[in-house]
Amino acid sequence: MATERARALAHADAAAVAAYAVPDSDAGMADRTVIERLRAEDTRFDGLELSVTPDGEADAGSGQRPTVAAVPVVLETSAHRLVDGNGEVLTAEVARRDAATLVMERTEDGWKVSEVRPR
Repeated sequence: MATERARALAHADAAAVAAYAVPDSDAGMADRTVIERLRAEDTRFDGLELSVTPDGEADAGSGQRPTVAAVPVVLETSAHRLVDGNGEVLTAEVARRDAATLVMERTEDGWKVSEVRPR
């Protein structure tokens, strides 16, 4: 999921968001908004890498075949730059680690993220 998200953001590919996010979910809409802004401003992320590491037990309720699960994770974002169409650096971001809970939904295509909640 993190690799697909990094690729979608780095290539400003709104269609690629469907690979990891539930359509019309908070998570999917947030990433598509970022991608629309990147395209409108002719900018892109350079050096962006993302990783997601489980950080506790998932809460999927008590059903036999859950359809929603809350998964505690640590989100890691590499140091990266926002560059313009000419490759000029507009901003530089430092690496960061954030504790979050991913709300995952079972879809026909497997589990996808619908919401990211800070913890």
